[in-house]
Amino acid sequence: MYLPNTGSRIIFCFYLNNINETSKVYHCKSQLSILNIIMIMRYLIDCFTILLKETSDMIAERIKQLRTSCHMTQTSLAKKLNITRSSVNAWEMGLSIPSTTYIVELSQLFQVSTDYLLGLKTNIFLDASSLSEQEIHIVYELIQYFKEMNSKKQS
Repeated sequence: MYLPNTGSRIIFCFYLNNINETSKVYHCKSQLSILNIIMIMRYLIDCFTILLKETSDMIAERIKQLRTSCHMTQTSLAKKLNITRSSVNAWEMGLSIPSTTYIVELSQLFQVSTDYLLGLKTNIFLDASSLSEQEIHIVYELIQYFKEMNSKKQS
């Protein structure tokens, strides 16, 4: 996307389907300044925080709904997965998120897709067509950082 008569070089577009704000656009002229990078990073952190909370809530809701529909207790589910009841409780309360291994095991146990468990309805799109290689690298590094932070929270 290009804004005429602005001389903008970089435009970030995020579309958040399940959030009140439908889209936000950030742009800056010629080169990324530290302030622009900080602004973009803060916005990305906000986006990922919201999405993580939504995902955590969705997973919690789905696990509890599936468990109760199968007339299982938290203890019986924990035994089937070889984990503690408190781990199941933490998932259902949205205090933690199951690792990918347990997402797969849960989907197999309840015969649903992993997409269903994860509630994949919220999408983020980044229009990277006008980004330089350096800017794409910065965004990629941010994504890797958030993946690491998410995996640390899960363990």
